[in-house]
Amino acid sequence: MNKFQRTFKNQRETILVYALMIVVVSVFVYMQHDLTKFGVTSLFNQCVTLVVVAFPQTIAILLGGIDMSIGPMIALCNCVLAMSFEPLIGRFGETGGIIIAVLLTLLVGALCGTLNGSAIVFGKLQPIIVTIATASIYSGIALYVCPLPGGNVPRKFSKFLSGRVFDVIPMALILILFFTLVVWRVFRNSRLGHAIYAIGGNEYSAFLSGINVERSKMKAYIFCGLLAACAGIILTSQSSSGDATGGSSYAVNSITSAVMGGALLSGGQGTYIASVAGAIILSLLNGILLFFQVSSYYTTAIQGALLLLVLSIYAFSRIRRVTPTKQEEVSENG
Repeated sequence: MNKFQRTFKNQRETILVYALMIVVVSVFVYMQHDLTKFGVTSLFNQCVTLVVVAFPQTIAILLGGIDMSIGPMIALCNCVLAMSFEPLIGRFGETGGIIIAVLLTLLVGALCGTLNGSAIVFGKLQPIIVTIATASIYSGIALYVCPLPGGNVPRKFSKFLSGRVFDVIPMALILILFFTLVVWRVFRNSRLGHAIYAIGGNEYSAFLSGINVERSKMKAYIFCGLLAACAGIILTSQSSSGDATGGSSYAVNSITSAVMGGALLSGGQGTYIASVAGAIILSLLNGILLFFQVSSYYTTAIQGALLLLVLSIYAFSRIRRVTPTKQEEVSENG
């Protein structure tokens, strides 16, 4: 087996999902006919929020769990940020108010992650059960903070995160590259990153190797909360308002993105780099379906069917890897 074959075998899922992403992006660009700089900015703005959301979901899946509270967490952070701008700007000025509002939103995300982690680690409960319960809590708080869509989001804030740097480079592209090439790389090479892969692969073996499993899980879920808050901040800049139902689709879509990128729901395998491609595919899928005049009512059903299809493909591929062929059985017994 040569070097190219080994690389393809080890990174097969990542290569395939990026190949599919190139096809989807090409179709999307072709549909635009004359792609202006505004169209390029719009393209990346469509993708950036889900790309960021896929990060914490990938971490949750690497740990062997699923975070169903990510959508409500994003919605809560979106509502807190949108509703806090006006009083904080009135007290501390525009720049100071924006900075304090963003820090407050990050704190809310960290607290949500702490609640998730505490229930999972100290309550010894399954992550999916805990996050379904906390999703209801976060949704209720978001509705209390923002009963109706609204809020006074400064134009300066929206333009900064949804616009272009030097009127050329979309800020959304810079954010995607920052989370993919900087934040993920630092996280993956950190002690916490190595611990998460070890825990997801085999929690007992990770414990025997000296990893503090409980502390690592807590740190991971707090980090997930911070990342969800970042997604909520980006969503606020794009929508220019707070909406308690604004994050409803992100849980399923982030799971689909991670699984499309090769993350195993059993934990220990996957990479955010591949999840990014899955997120971009899903983000542009809505535009493609709209172009072909597919009713928006069917979009959610198509996304669910896509998740089921991807899970089925990976389940089949795992069975093929685990189950020996007749030729292998004969060679072993012969």
